Amino acid sequence: MNNFKYFAAITFILLYTSSCKKNEHQPPAVPPTPATLNTFAVRLLDTTTTTAGIAWTSAGDSTSNLVSYTIILDSSVVASKVHGFSDSLVNLKPNTTHIVCVRAYNTANDSVTANLTFTTKDTYFTFMKSLSTSGMSYDVAITPGHGYLIPYMRSGDTFSVQNQIPLHLLKTDSMGNVLWTKEYTDLYDARNTQIKATTGGYLIRGWDYVIKVDSSGNILWSTVFDSLAIVTTSMIITSNNNIVLSASGSGARSTSTAAVMELNSNGLILWEKSFLNAPIGTTGNDVVESTSDNSLILLGSENNLFFVMKIDDQGNMVWKYDFGNGLASPAQMKMLNNQLLVGGFYVEQYYLSQMVTYRLDLNGQLLKTTLVGYPGGGTQLTSLDLTQDAGYIINADIGTNSLSYVTLFKYDSADNLQWEIPYVDFEQCFAIHQTSDGGYVFAPFDGNANIYLVKTNALGQPQ
Repeated sequence: MNNFKYFAAITFILLYTSSCKKNEHQPPAVPPTPATLNTFAVRLLDTTTTTAGIAWTSAGDSTSNLVSYTIILDSSVVASKVHGFSDSLVNLKPNTTHIVCVRAYNTANDSVTANLTFTTKDTYFTFMKSLSTSGMSYDVAITPGHGYLIPYMRSGDTFSVQNQIPLHLLKTDSMGNVLWTKEYTDLYDARNTQIKATTGGYLIRGWDYVIKVDSSGNILWSTVFDSLAIVTTSMIITSNNNIVLSASGSGARSTSTAAVMELNSNGLILWEKSFLNAPIGTTGNDVVESTSDNSLILLGSENNLFFVMKIDDQGNMVWKYDFGNGLASPAQMKMLNNQLLVGGFYVEQYYLSQMVTYRLDLNGQLLKTTLVGYPGGGTQLTSLDLTQDAGYIINADIGTNSLSYVTLFKYDSADNLQWEIPYVDFEQCFAIHQTSDGGYVFAPFDGNANIYLVKTNALGQPQ
């Protein structure tokens, strides 16, 4: 028995000693090979007035276990040893441009960098201000300093010998305070005006003219058309910086036409074409540039129907398609997600107007019809503009038996109504635009022709 115990003890000692010696000669663990770093990219997910979300692609390890990231905002480190592919930046200043640097490190401390520049959204300035003038306002342009330019017709102005009412232009600061007003000669009629920002100033389109003004309202050049032959209805600036106008024309009292003309950036007429010489009632209402081939597409009405017409770069008609029903009155057309978005209204039974939007493909084929609001005696869709979320905003004049007032309708990218805001104190408005902070601006006037400037938040509310 004692011999057995002695043998067992000796065996244990020998095994333990052998194990220790084996561990003494075992090589140390080899660290993992550093990840090879590759070029990567960082992008902006979203931004508000004080925050921003960013994301980036992998710099060398899809699991991010062997690579970590450091976030540098405007030269200051805001996060380090980040194992992931996104981050949030907070406590930013509104309307401020920031530079964010994402630096990737592997375990050998090698690094590679990706940069991104972005600007936070502006704060929500909301107001509803009288501009202390009376008349009719037709459009509003947003200036680089977040101010506004408004072309308008002043009450009390009389028709000139040429049957014109002088154009006026008003500028405000970002809070709607009037900075200056300017009156032009009666060569430029104030009715049905449109204003657009362009390189080096602003373009103002009237019934029979286009003028370019600088930031102080001084005329840089002007082009005047024959008002007895053509009345312009809309204006766009094309991808090559030319100016294209849609128009309605009349060759004789018994006929009317839809027309398009193109000008270069200095106002020189390049070509002018008329289409559809037909009984009175044919109109050209709006024009867009196709995203597929930079051709032009004209919106108009003929024989009480809407139509769209494709025009090549020389002004020749390629195709034309009619759609809609009732007494058609097209208002505006936009390019949205490689489709045509048309807004307008038609007259139903009992002389009620029904607002409507249509979606068409770039070959003019009707895809979808959406009714807007509800029928009314004087209801009109007057303005349609695209929004930052791939939806659109509609400005409408709602007519009832005893009241006429302005209403805003916001639709999402699938044509679903998101909200509706009535402005019963205002009788009419011809244009609305979204501002950089996601709000909206428009210049309505009330029943006494007092002109206002309204700046709303993202839900169409003024305060």
